[in-house]
Amino acid sequence: MNLYEMNIRDLLELRRREAPPKEFLLFEDQVIKREEFDEMVNRVANGMLTLGIKKGDMVGVLLPNIPEFMYIFYAIAKLGAVIVPINTGYASAPEELQYVIDHSEQKMIFTRSEFLKNIESVKPSCPHLERIINLGPEKGPIIISYSEMIEKASTELATTQVNPNELLGNFYTSGTTGRPKGVLLSHGALIRGGEHIFNAIGARENDRAMAHFPLFHGNSLIYLNMGSLVTGCPLVIVDKFILDKFWERVKHYQVTIVSLMGSLMGMLLNKPETPDDHKNSLRAIISGIGSANYIEEFERRFCVTCIDSWALTECTQGTVNFIDHIKDRKIGSIGWPAKNTEVKLVDDNGIEVPRGAVGEFILKGPAMFVGYLKDPEATKKTIRNGWLYTGDCGYQDEEGRFFFADRKKDMIKRKGENIASAEVERALNSHPKILESAVIGVPDPEAGEEVKAYIILKPSESLSPEEIIDYCQKNLAYFKVPRYIEFRDHFPRPTAVPKVLKKALREEREDLTEGCYDRGPKLRLKS
Repeated sequence: MNLYEMNIRDLLELRRREAPPKEFLLFEDQVIKREEFDEMVNRVANGMLTLGIKKGDMVGVLLPNIPEFMYIFYAIAKLGAVIVPINTGYASAPEELQYVIDHSEQKMIFTRSEFLKNIESVKPSCPHLERIINLGPEKGPIIISYSEMIEKASTELATTQVNPNELLGNFYTSGTTGRPKGVLLSHGALIRGGEHIFNAIGARENDRAMAHFPLFHGNSLIYLNMGSLVTGCPLVIVDKFILDKFWERVKHYQVTIVSLMGSLMGMLLNKPETPDDHKNSLRAIISGIGSANYIEEFERRFCVTCIDSWALTECTQGTVNFIDHIKDRKIGSIGWPAKNTEVKLVDDNGIEVPRGAVGEFILKGPAMFVGYLKDPEATKKTIRNGWLYTGDCGYQDEEGRFFFADRKKDMIKRKGENIASAEVERALNSHPKILESAVIGVPDPEAGEEVKAYIILKPSESLSPEEIIDYCQKNLAYFKVPRYIEFRDHFPRPTAVPKVLKKALREEREDLTEGCYDRGPKLRLKS
């Protein structure tokens, strides 16, 4: 059967039929074979059927990275229901938790003891929620024991007709502007997302991928999980990224593929170098925007190939650097369009910009989302004439490679000049004493906006604002050099995925220039 004619049940059961029996999932000391995994998935699915879950029902999952998350995901897929992965950070924010459960009209939610009271507290405001499936010991009128639900469930599952274009997931965005939006994705979109990345890195059955980002996030659940399923290689899941355990886990599980963001690559490079750094099992790093400053040193030191890519929740295929053409790569480029995906850069009027000019990325292809849940206006604004307007900006070089510039909302407009905050961050992060930076625009009555840089220094390092300005003058056009500098110990991050929440930086105080270094409105030009 053609991969694109399959739903996720088809693909999982195809893997089960392959001989000899092979590893499917590894977690701590557990090694779960394909047949064992699929049987457990069927038991969970049958338990859900007994409790009234049917095709199209939305089912919440509020769990950390554990094998049960994976069983539940595939069980939901087999039933034709829709998974709603819930950020575990919402558990401590009742209003956000209540919104996601109620907005998606979840009929059932899977959780465990540490989150149970939080769900119970918002249950009165979630009238559609009928069952809470608890992996812990607590039970109640609507709280069902997970172990009891699956105890006598059959390992055989009746067929449910599910088209690859039917819904599988409702993934809530981080909510940086207003309420989180529910991004509706099909079976096919998830399969294509995994295939897109793992084909680009040349993944094989004898590879091992490790997911250390949360399973509620698309990076792990879509790219690592689905990539492993499409390729047939085992998936290792760990609780979270832990700097001091990263290489220990790579060695223990003999991991060959992992996803790393630029900030994490920087943290790993900041550890003392050893003669044995290159003696590891990794062969491919799936890196993303923000990693350009680290790639060459990371590849040299750890003897691994870094593959830059770009996509978004609303379209699981975007651009990627293919490992077969790595010699033609340009550091900083996010590569070429994925298979069957069209990519353009347009101005504010939707007109394609010339090569070299910055424009908004728009996409068209089979991996696009269906729409935003209960938000036809936002869907209509995002999908226009069949094209997905991403809100991300970039440019294209003469050979056709794409480069990410910035998120449209993070572009800084200073005295008529468009400045990509990501470009200023790349320059700052290349300084040997700077661990990480975040750049935003702050209102200014004369310039419109001025550039402000937040700086985290590497441990035991010192650097003056004047030295930073001088460094920027040597590496950036004069109008991009920050006016304001503020040193920080940490950045606000909304989830376990280490992205900086710039919205929080902008809202910290009314006057963002107060108490920080100000070089003044004029910059002395270097001769």
